[in-house]
Amino acid sequence: MAAAAADEVSSALAELFTANARAYPAVSAQAAQFHQEFVRALSAGAGAYAAAEAANADPLQLLLSAINAPTQTWLGRPLVGNGADGAPGRNGDMAACCSAMAVAAVTPPPLTGLRAMVATSD
Repeated sequence: MAAAAADEVSSALAELFTANARAYPAVSAQAAQFHQEFVRALSAGAGAYAAAEAANADPLQLLLSAINAPTQTWLGRPLVGNGADGAPGRNGDMAACCSAMAVAAVTPPPLTGLRAMVATSD
């Protein structure tokens, strides 16, 4: 039996690991360069995105203000809001407008005028 590291398999593995150890600095440098380029590209994309958002936000805010101003005056709430105006309050509760409609549907209006005369003549 051959001594450890003196057989062919041990020699081949030692050569393989030596070759990998020699190649590692070059691969590591390439990975570092790729990482720097990737970060640079992401930063440029983020800057372009922020610039586009800033350019689009101002005209849209003016449009939203023009749409909401009359309805805010007439209805007391904006026509186009952030979603908070449509929330019913607590989770699972009916909105105030829904419960008011339900009460109105259950309670008929009082009879007046011609309806009252027809109802009493029966």
